Amino acid sequence: MKIRRLLTAGCVLGILVVAAAASAHRVNVFAWVEGDKVFVECKYPDGTKVHEGVIKVLDSSGKELLNGKTNAKGEFSFKVPKIDDLKVVLEAGMGHRAEWPLSKQDLAP
Repeated sequence: MKIRRLLTAGCVLGILVVAAAASAHRVNVFAWVEGDKVFVECKYPDGTKVHEGVIKVLDSSGKELLNGKTNAKGEFSFKVPKIDDLKVVLEAGMGHRAEWPLSKQDLAP
């Protein structure tokens, strides 16, 4: 009985450690369209802005259309490169990665 409790406690502890490690690599990216420009904002779950995070914009075939880095406020913007389903990808280092889809309808004038 004592061994069973120890094994159960060990499993629960292991699950908590894995969950904490997974959330430690979480980052948020948001993108929206205003006219012919896309605005991107990036931050960590605690609200800290992502400084110099790499932004890549991919078309529906996965081709990279443009890239750049976020500023000190965690922001990046660009002119709509193509009317297509796009994906905004943020790579913030150390495994922090997030994506935001933009549909053709979002980009249409």
